[in-house]
Amino acid sequence: MCVSPLVPLLASQANSDRAAFIESESLASRVATTARQFAMGANAPRAWLEGAGLLVLCLAVASGIVSAIRRDRGARLTLMLASAGLGLPLLMAILRIDDRFYARNLIAVLPLVAALAAPAMLRLRALPLAVYLALALVISVWVATDWRYEQPDWRAAIWHVESADPQAPVIAVTRAAAPVVRTYLRRGESSPAGLVSKSAWVLVEPTRGAHERALVPAPAPVVPGFSPVREQRLSAFRLILVSASAPTHIASGAIPGSTVFPGTTATAGKVAQPPQR
Repeated sequence: MCVSPLVPLLASQANSDRAAFIESESLASRVATTARQFAMGANAPRAWLEGAGLLVLCLAVASGIVSAIRRDRGARLTLMLASAGLGLPLLMAILRIDDRFYARNLIAVLPLVAALAAPAMLRLRALPLAVYLALALVISVWVATDWRYEQPDWRAAIWHVESADPQAPVIAVTRAAAPVVRTYLRRGESSPAGLVSKSAWVLVEPTRGAHERALVPAPAPVVPGFSPVREQRLSAFRLILVSASAPTHIASGAIPGSTVFPGTTATAGKVAQPPQR
């Protein structure tokens, strides 16, 4: 029931174009990311917090697997379902049949993993469970109160540029979030031929390096034919207004990883305040 809202997402990613970003990351990295996110969520602020939570959960899952194999017949079905849910996508990715192995696509397996870990968590007067919950609570509160460890806030970034000039095109520089930008802008990308404009907003998505936990600003790109007029930082986003002396052609891909969205019409209404996160 809890994961049923993700069914449309999984269906949409059956399209290879929408899921191309998955294969851009190595399979080994995605397996490690899945284990880490299943244990302590995404972007744990400190390594020791994440490591402690991983240790508790891995020991509990291992104990649950041993118990299911040796004694608990009821848990064997849970183990089989969890193994199939993780193993089949992994095997298909290894054999290059259809690579959709990604933490978000495997979220339906998480309740099964929790069910395997539960008996071990409740042993020793539920001390392992209390430790795990305490670690999870610290991480959850920390992430919720510090934007550096959250996901990039495209909603707020788009609201700022739309409030400043809704008629200017938006150039979103992002590896995989173009569908998110389209949703918040409430309009589609420009045609492959591009468009012509004297100004544009460049939204540069912040990055999080392979060994980094906090979001940091990405380098400012150069837009061919345009010069930067001003730049604003918003939660590590770069919001750059660029202009040209004459109407200049802009097309998606002119900057690596960029997608161009047209501006609104002159009669467009005011942009609503963004909802609170």
